This record gives sequence, C-alpha cells and structure tokens, in this order.
Amino acid sequence: MQTDLDSAIASALSTAKAYWELAREAVSDGALPRVQAVTMGKAATEGAALVRNVIANAGHRFSPELLTAVRESVADLETLAELAGLAVSYNLTQKNAPHLATAMLHTAAQAVRTLARTEVALRDANR
Repeated sequence: MQTDLDSAIASALSTAKAYWELAREAVSDGALPRVQAVTMGKAATEGAALVRNVIANAGHRFSPELLTAVRESVADLETLAELAGLAVSYNLTQKNAPHLATAMLHTAAQAVRTLARTEVALRDANR
C-alpha cells in the first residue's frame, strides 16, 4: 500500500513538472496549441484523481500537515486541468495566450512545490 501511495505522489509530481515545462514553452513561444492544452488538462485530471485516491485510501494515516499538503496538491492539479480547459474552450489570441500560459506556469510551479513537499512528508512519515 505504501508503494502505491509513493508511486501516486511521484506520478502526480512528474505530471506537474511536465505541465510546468509545457507551460514554460508556451510562455516563451507566446502560443498555446489546443492539442497541447488537451494533453496537459488530461494529465492534470489524472494526477488529481491519483492523489484523491491516496486521500480516500490512506488519508486517515496521515498527520494533519501531510493531509493538508495532499489536499493542496489535489487543488493545484485540478486548477491546472481547469486552466488547460480554458485554452481548449476559447479561441486564444496572440494577445491573451501568453497571459493564460503564464497563469498555467505559476500554478504548475505551485503544484510542483506542494507535491514535492508531500513526497518529503511521506518519506519522513515512513522512517
């Protein structure tokens, strides 16, 4: 069970890091291709589902601090999915695409920080 928990958080962290990288590219390019946004949204949704599953199956074993970090991770990943959904749903212009990409970049960075903190807290809890 602990391995599943660790791998779910590691997978969500990898997703957030990849999302951050794609958002960084979008900011740099000044464009956010719809296909890329679809992929980013799907990955963030799946990452959030993994972490929600962790809470459902093992949340009762977590310290209050760890549970807070895990819940924040879900919120961050869900926000990433919603931001990607905006890029898919609307016809972004060269003027507004970079703004959305910047929001995605900052939110992805927050998700990476939160998931990394969660990973450390899990490691410390297993000692």
